[in-house]
Amino acid sequence: MKKRILYPGKITGKELILVSGSINSMYLTAAVLSLQQGIKSMGYSCVACTQNPSRYSTETDQNGDYSTFDLSNDVTLFNMGEYVERGNFREGDPPPIIYTRCVFFSPLANPSISYFHRPAWELEIIAETENLLTQEIGVQTHLAPENLLRPAASEQILLETANEVLYYLERSLPVPQELVALRKLLYEIEGLDQIPGLEKELW
Repeated sequence: MKKRILYPGKITGKELILVSGSINSMYLTAAVLSLQQGIKSMGYSCVACTQNPSRYSTETDQNGDYSTFDLSNDVTLFNMGEYVERGNFREGDPPPIIYTRCVFFSPLANPSISYFHRPAWELEIIAETENLLTQEIGVQTHLAPENLLRPAASEQILLETANEVLYYLERSLPVPQELVALRKLLYEIEGLDQIPGLEKELW
């Protein structure tokens, strides 16, 4: 499924980044892959890692024993799964290396008005949460909006129209040409609508 491309903030040296959040680990896997795509689109080398070789981590570049991970890329993303509490993650303890930052996806970072017009109380909640997580995790933590983790518009419409196609096929009826033409157009977009009109850097 094509997700929105996520963009990093400034990268000045080698980055070793923990990724976690108050959301399901399946969505965090999608977040890591979307962020990896955004980082690569800016010309950096990037790999995604997880310690859990389960089915939702099969799309990562490296998984399992962290001692076998190649850390030579510009950016290495460590998917630690859902945050549990007090520095503990669903995927266990982070590999014992020095991290540059943590990106933490949470509904608390979703804007109540817009990304460019944040009320003072909203900024205060975000800052307090980032400070708390920085203390608990032990590395500078950036709160990221979980509402950025959504399908591209074309992908969403394809999913919605798939049931209509199945309806016709199951009844041995011809699929309306208007529906065929719409789905053809959406496939040909090639994910161009993954890129949001207003880019939101994650730090």
